[in-house]
Amino acid sequence: MGLLGVFGNALVLLVIVVVRDLHDVTNVLIGNQSLIDLLTSLLLLASFVAPLPPLPTNNPALARFICAFWHSKFPFWLLIVASSLNLTLMTLERYYAIVFPLHYHSRTKSARFICLVALPWLSGFACQQSLMWFTRVEEDQCMLFRFPNNATRIGFAFGAAFLELVLPLAVMVFLYTSIFIKLKSTVEEKRGPERTETRKNPFRKPVKLDASTTEAVPEEMF
Repeated sequence: MGLLGVFGNALVLLVIVVVRDLHDVTNVLIGNQSLIDLLTSLLLLASFVAPLPPLPTNNPALARFICAFWHSKFPFWLLIVASSLNLTLMTLERYYAIVFPLHYHSRTKSARFICLVALPWLSGFACQQSLMWFTRVEEDQCMLFRFPNNATRIGFAFGAAFLELVLPLAVMVFLYTSIFIKLKSTVEEKRGPERTETRKNPFRKPVKLDASTTEAVPEEMF
C-alpha cells in the first residue's frame, strides 16, 4: 500500500506541475494533498516497516532527539493531521466557490489565498508537539507518552481526537450539506419558469411533423 501511494501521488503531482492549465487554487490544494499523502506513504514504510535506529549511548542530546522525533513517529502523525486539515481546507474552498462565486473569483487570485496551503503543515506540526514533550530517554530506552498523571493522559486523548478527527469531520459534513442545499435551490430556481409555463397550458403539447409520414395534399383541394 505504501508503494502504491507513492506511485499514485507522484503521478498526480507530475501532472499538476507539467500542465499549466491546472495551476489554479483547486489544483494547488489537490497537489498539496498529494504531496502530503506521498510523504505519508514514504514515512509509513520508514516508520513501520524499516527497523528503528538505535539510541546512541554516548550522546544524550542526540538520543533524546531520535527518541522524540523518530521513535515517536512524529513526522508520520504530523502528516496525518496535515492531511485531515488539508481535506477540510479543500472542502472549504469548494464551499466558497459554489456558495459565493463572485467573491471566490475575485479573491482567490491573490497570493495570500495560495499561501493557505502552508496552514495544514503548520497546524500538524503544532498539534503533534505533545509527542515530543511527553517522550523521555530512561536507561538508554525510549519511553513514549510519559504523562505525569492519568488525568493528563485522558485529556490529551480526548483533545487529540476532537481536534484531529471530530472537528474536521463535523466541518466537512456541514460544508457539504450547505453545498448540497445551495445546488438544489439553484436547480429549482432554473426549473421555476418551466413549471410556471406548464401550469398555464397543461394540455399543450409540442407538435412534431415527420416529413416521411406526411401525406401529399391533392391539388384539387386548392
